[in-house]
Amino acid sequence: MTFHAVTAGEVADIAAFLRRHLDWAMFPLSNLVNYGFGRDNPYQMRFWLLGEGDGIQAALGLSGQGMLLPVLPDLAASDLTVLFAASDAAAHAYRAIGFRPNGTVAMILMAEPQKVGA
Repeated sequence: MTFHAVTAGEVADIAAFLRRHLDWAMFPLSNLVNYGFGRDNPYQMRFWLLGEGDGIQAALGLSGQGMLLPVLPDLAASDLTVLFAASDAAAHAYRAIGFRPNGTVAMILMAEPQKVGA
């Protein structure tokens, strides 16, 4: 399983995926529609996708302020191997709620989001 960073040319694909999964995607879709793609504004969104076009299975959204907004409608918890913390605030929040690596789950702290594969 490999997530790839969304480019500006894929924004329509991610918006369509988010619309199909509103029960998971209300907040990342709202941010994308109202604030756009990027990281210049605290509510702008960047995404990493599993799959492409009509075959998108999952998305990891990251707001400009560092909030992780996953949209994982078809993945079992056992399929997830990475919890992103692309900012100090996100890393602090994960530690505050007691997140610790367990089994196949790991937290990776990155200054900038990276392409991550399982």
